[in-house]
Amino acid sequence: MKLALLTASLVLLGGTMTACGDDGEVSDDTVSTSEFCDAITKVQEAYAEVNPEEPTEDQVRGVKDAVEELADQGLPEDVSDEARDGLELIAAEIADVPDDASAEDLEKAGEGFSEEDDAKSEAFDQYVEDTCADSGSTPEAPSTDSTE
Repeated sequence: MKLALLTASLVLLGGTMTACGDDGEVSDDTVSTSEFCDAITKVQEAYAEVNPEEPTEDQVRGVKDAVEELADQGLPEDVSDEARDGLELIAAEIADVPDDASAEDLEKAGEGFSEEDDAKSEAFDQYVEDTCADSGSTPEAPSTDSTE
């Protein structure tokens, strides 16, 4: 599920960046690693609430709001330009997913990423993993295994 990868990226899943002008722009503000990882945890928690088979508008909106907060707050000083670009791409992709997205719509999110864009989103994923792993905030996509 491509969207699960995006959401795990920041941990992401469908959204809108109202305060960011709906373009995924990340604030130039600098935040502490703790603040950043707390925001990642909020995205992760919102994503964990999403029913992967039949997402509700409230569930998708919850993820959108969490991603918006992450982008609006800014990033730690040590983030690379490539990872920052990755967050902007992911946030913009999330902005394009409608609140009433179906599970199929969510699976298609991010399919249009170029190789270069994939590398940038992966740089953000790696930054999240490296930065937040010790805080217990490393995002994981929820399982869609119906046997659980």
